[in-house]
Amino acid sequence: MRIQYRDLILAGNAFLGTMNDRWLSIIGARVIEYSEVTAVKCVCTKSSGGIVEKVYFPVDEDIDCDDRLPSPWNCNEITTKQQVVTNKYKPSDGVVTNESSFNFPGVNATVKMDKSNHMQMRNDGNTKRVLLNLYDGKIVPYFMTIER
Repeated sequence: MRIQYRDLILAGNAFLGTMNDRWLSIIGARVIEYSEVTAVKCVCTKSSGGIVEKVYFPVDEDIDCDDRLPSPWNCNEITTKQQVVTNKYKPSDGVVTNESSFNFPGVNATVKMDKSNHMQMRNDGNTKRVLLNLYDGKIVPYFMTIER
């Protein structure tokens, strides 16, 4: 069987079309809520030659359900429960939710690193010192780690 490029493109498109919601679920920014809704409908049935036909109508205050269709139709009101799925989205930066990043212990803690610019921080003694202080719990106690 030869795989068509068209099929590959369609499969990739289908995957990418759902990827954002999948990722948001992973980081907690998409919450799926389930609820139940009660609906009242008018259902009319007719049996003819062993075949049962059903027709559904919304309930209308002006027309009684029994008067929807003439005989041989038998019409009755029914109450059904339907499950409704709702996606709720929390603000995020694409990695963590805003509530998580803003409530993180020590999120606003800053340490001045004198004589270090942005490019030097990668291989700078100040960076090593500040990170060791952070891991030792001297900047924010939440980050304290046990030395091996």
